[in-house]
This record gives sequence, structure tokens and C-alpha cells, in this order.
Amino acid sequence: LLEHPGVSWEPDETSIADHLLWGCIDDERRTYFSSIRQVERGSWISITPAGIEERRWWSLPPSDVPLRRRHEAVLAEFDALLREAVRDRLPEPDHPAVLQLSGGLDSGTIAAAAVGLRGGPDRLPAITYGYEHLIPDVEPPLSRLTAAALGLTQDVTYVDDWPEPIPGMAPSLPEWATEAPPWPMAPGLEGADVMNPPIASRGRVTLTGWDGDALLYGDVPGMLHGLLRRGRAIAVVGRLGALTRQSWVMRRPPRVGFRGLVRGGLGRRPQDPMAGYPEGWFAPDFEARLELRDRWRASHDSGVSDADPRHRSHTALGGAVWGGLFRDQDPGFTGQWVDARH
Repeated sequence: LLEHPGVSWEPDETSIADHLLWGCIDDERRTYFSSIRQVERGSWISITPAGIEERRWWSLPPSDVPLRRRHEAVLAEFDALLREAVRDRLPEPDHPAVLQLSGGLDSGTIAAAAVGLRGGPDRLPAITYGYEHLIPDVEPPLSRLTAAALGLTQDVTYVDDWPEPIPGMAPSLPEWATEAPPWPMAPGLEGADVMNPPIASRGRVTLTGWDGDALLYGDVPGMLHGLLRRGRAIAVVGRLGALTRQSWVMRRPPRVGFRGLVRGGLGRRPQDPMAGYPEGWFAPDFEARLELRDRWRASHDSGVSDADPRHRSHTALGGAVWGGLFRDQDPGFTGQWVDARH
């Protein structure tokens, strides 16, 4: 599109600000260029000499509809839907499916479902990548626990010295960053300007999750607080023991605010909506012109408790990040012959 003489290269400032604030564009229609727009998900567009027509055929159901169902029934339905989703994305049994295994709950849950559906870990290689010395990274040790429990063959690649440029970015990188990566590439990809993990050399289908922790990982202070209110002190001790084991694996104590929880009694202090705002990142005129502080505050002060897993999961599924995920893992973008199935 940018090669067309009628399309401007003028950047979209709001999209750039979104990327700096959240790592993605917080709008399904905008792009990084002011003259280019996207088709929203769940929509179709028809372009004819008579004009342009766009309609929405699907939208995410609201999360504020009360659920009057038993806890056990909800879990059973979740398990059935998860297995069905993984079954739909698995290739035929005689073809491998590469599992992108992180230290989170979503990829581990997908891997467990895949192993269960296949009847074992055969033809389910796992790939994990993380950092060894550049930053503290708990993904490799936690992912190893999952792989060991499921009997998966796992390859861990440390990428401290291997940035992951997008195609066309290599000329702007230092010479060491454009050397051949230390892993085998699939035939025909040796010269590709790609430095992603070698998924293509292990299979043509990869299963991956995104932000499932928002749904699967509970609110720790809220959980402990609820147990204390119901007088279940022994259960609190058990949960603290599990958190202690987790901190040993992660080599750092969990940040759950135990002292504040005890001191607060039955009350919980509201979180500061400006907590985490990237102070000093933006030029003052840019920050004021785009009202970045107001946008940050509005996104973090919705009035809905983040302890509600339905709200967290709805936020994750409703985020504008999905378009970028599908685009960034498209074979035409990565140069790899891999079908990434979320």
C-alpha cells in the first residue's frame, strides 16, 4: 500500500503513542500510518465501483451478564471448550505440532490438552525462548517444570544476544546482530531476514496462547482475603506454602502484599490508576497534545474490579492486540513456513 503514490507515509501519532504506552495500537481500525486503516475483526468489507460497504457479523458478548450457574458446571464447560479448541487446531496425528511453551498458564494448559488428546507427548516438541543474563527471566525454569510433568521434549533457546528484527530492519542493526543465528533453519530459509526460533525446522503447525494468564491466574491477595473472611486459616497456610514453592522456582518472593492484606483487615485499598505510567518517556508537548495521561487513567480506572476473572478475560479477548498477533505470525511476514494457531 505504501508504494502507491496516493498513500501517504505520514505517521499516525496516536498509534505511535499507543505503542509506547501499551505495546500495541489500542484501536482495531488505526495503523501506524494515518492514511491506512484496517478492517475490524468480525467484520467484512466490500469495495465496488458503487462504493465501500462494511458490516460486522460477530462481536464479543458482554461480560457483565450475571452467570447463575454452579461453579462445577462452569469448569466442566471450560474444559470441554478448551479440548474442542485444541482439537480443532491440532494437525493429523502423524504430523507434529510445535508447542510454544512459556512459563505461563495458558501455554501449559494448551500443551496439557494437546498431550491428552494425542494420548501422549509424541510428535509434540516444545520450544521455549527466554533470557539468561540480560534480564531476570522466569520463563525457562517454569516451562521446564511443565515440560517435565507432561513428558515433552523441550528445546530452550536463550536470545540475550539475538534481537528479533522485522523484515527490512537488518540494515539498521549492528553487524553482530545480522550474523546467522545459531540454530538450523528449514531448507530455503537460510537467507531469510528472520531471527525467530527454529519452529519451521520441527513442524509446519505451532500452537500458542496469548494472555491466558489474565483468565487462569487468580488474584492472590483477593484469594487470601476471601479465605480469611470465611475463617479458613488452614487453607491460607496451604496457599502460602504453594507461593513459597513458586518463589523458590522463580528465585524471588511473590509480590502479593501480605502485610498490607493483614493490616487492611476486611478492606482493600483501591489501586492508583496512574501506577505504572511511563514517566519521562514523552516530550511534554506530545504528551499534552495527545492527552496521554488522561487516556492511561481512563484505561486503568474502569470501575470494574480486576479480581473478576470474567472482566479480565473479556479485556484480554477484546484487546486490539489480536490483529497484530495474527499479522506478526503470518508466514508472509515471518518468512517461515509455519501456521501459527492461537
